[in-house]
Amino acid sequence: MKTSLLLGGLAALAMTSSAFAQSSQNPAIPAYNAPTLGAVTKTDNSAPVLSQDHSSTIVEGARRSAADYQRALGDRAYNESLSNINNEEARSRSIDNAKRFTQTYFEMRRINREATAAEATPRLTPEQLVKIAKQMTPVRMTAYQLNPVSGTINWPAILQYDEFAKQREALNKLFANRDSAAGLGSPTNRAVIASTNEMFELLKGHIDDVSANEFVQGKKFIDSLAYESQFAPGAVAEPEATNR
Repeated sequence: MKTSLLLGGLAALAMTSSAFAQSSQNPAIPAYNAPTLGAVTKTDNSAPVLSQDHSSTIVEGARRSAADYQRALGDRAYNESLSNINNEEARSRSIDNAKRFTQTYFEMRRINREATAAEATPRLTPEQLVKIAKQMTPVRMTAYQLNPVSGTINWPAILQYDEFAKQREALNKLFANRDSAAGLGSPTNRAVIASTNEMFELLKGHIDDVSANEFVQGKKFIDSLAYESQFAPGAVAEPEATNR
């Protein structure tokens, strides 16, 4: 009796298992999907991808957990190393940029200095400065222009116009009455400078009415009169000054 019941139960279990297997293959019957832990894949080596998504034993689950923990530590260390590399690369590029900026700044300054020096007028030597100063100094009157004995002035044609009559008369008297006390800083010298300045202002008013040569001749004559008043009557002019 007991044997018959045991055999009947095994037969029923076998039929149930067969039916369950067939029903799981039948698309009309929904299959039971147990919750999974997710497939474990490795992307950092050539190991095959595991297709099993669950642990069969507690020990296997514990080992899987320990392996995942170690893998996570490795990924973290790897990512930190990548971050450190990127930080160092960014720092290196920043230093290179600062270096290029500094080099470009001083290169631009050098180019500017060279361009400015190329366009600038060369500096004059001390000898050239002395020569220019002498050239700018008015020429002393010649004996033909100013009689050294009587003080008579032989005026050029450009200064014989009626507009200059007042200044000519004042200067004629000043040079005719010069004495040994005349010279640089004397009343005669100051009066001559005042009259020659007035005469030059009048001459500038006719700059459009006369030729360039006439204007230059009149200006040089006026400058020489003012310069001559710095010397006492009878003072001999230096040959270099008279020949300029």
